[in-house]
Amino acid sequence: SSLAPVVGTNTPTIACARYFSSKSRGKRRGGDDGTLTNESLRKYCDRKKVESLRVILELNREDKARPEILSVDEAFAKASEYGLDIVGVAMKGDIPVIKIVDYKKMLFHSKKQAQERKKEKKMLATKEIKFKAGISTADLERKVSNIISYLVKGHTCQVTVTSAFKRAIANNDIVAETYDKVHEYLKEYVMDNPQLAGKRQNWRNRSVTFRPKKNIEKIVEKLGGI
Repeated sequence: SSLAPVVGTNTPTIACARYFSSKSRGKRRGGDDGTLTNESLRKYCDRKKVESLRVILELNREDKARPEILSVDEAFAKASEYGLDIVGVAMKGDIPVIKIVDYKKMLFHSKKQAQERKKEKKMLATKEIKFKAGISTADLERKVSNIISYLVKGHTCQVTVTSAFKRAIANNDIVAETYDKVHEYLKEYVMDNPQLAGKRQNWRNRSVTFRPKKNIEKIVEKLGGI
């Protein structure tokens, strides 16, 4: 994004808060994401008749002071003293929580973290694990253990159960029975309602996608490891 005039006017518009220079601090309006900052936060306090703020001074990401309760004027004076911005964190409490922080850097780090999370998500390829219907219990448990290891690392796992034609003819339920055994082992670790994967879903083939629960590491620890 860049500075660009609004069509039909001579007034420039700022596409993102990061383009404000340090000289304009204290005059900034709310962030593009609706965050209350500086001038907009002052107006909010005036409108809601806020008397006190719980202030967190963050000189850098490693140096965060303990919260202290200050009047609105004291909070803005402190922000001015350090040449930093005032940013709303939790405005709906009895005493709203705000940060005194470099808003430009805060946006930069937030964007960087979002990009890193997106990159990590792309790197976590879906793992496909195949089972032959009627697999022995020992082999099934070994493969399930591998699946749980992948799930702990954040991978989505696609479990595919297949059966040879003759075996499926002899037992029409053998694929479903094998899948049910796998699911029984995994149900504590995966999200509910696993999704069918692909179009080849029949009495000889079943393919299902499992996603790990958010707290899977704690679950594994509670259940005694993989």
